[in-house]
Amino acid sequence: MRPSAVVVLLAAGLAGCHASPADRLSDALEGVLSWVATARTVADSWMTGHVPLRYTRATLRAALESLERERASLASEPRTAADDRIQKALPVIEGVEVAVARAWAAVGRADPDEVRVQQQALNGLEKRLRALGARETPP
Repeated sequence: MRPSAVVVLLAAGLAGCHASPADRLSDALEGVLSWVATARTVADSWMTGHVPLRYTRATLRAALESLERERASLASEPRTAADDRIQKALPVIEGVEVAVARAWAAVGRADPDEVRVQQQALNGLEKRLRALGARETPP
């Protein structure tokens, strides 16, 4: 690797380390909201018979894994973990994880009523995330 490429990669890596807690939270909430929309969409598509069970469960599993990583990342960074806004966001993100996990299980049991319950839970959690300062995401 050329020395100039190393410098560029190092600078980019260091820039990411200096994101303010507010920026880090905003980025995290944007990702969480994206997964909320994805989970609702795939669940709707499954309930109407437009996507197969295997695809629905795989998508919900991917959402859950990504949400877990995002929450763990926010909680583990000392600078961001100490921020009050992040402390308020962490239980909401965890609530999203729980709702997605329950939807995943409900799809596995072929229980559309429980999937609808979890979609309602996601709707309420989305409102709470937006109240925490999440940017609007395109539909």
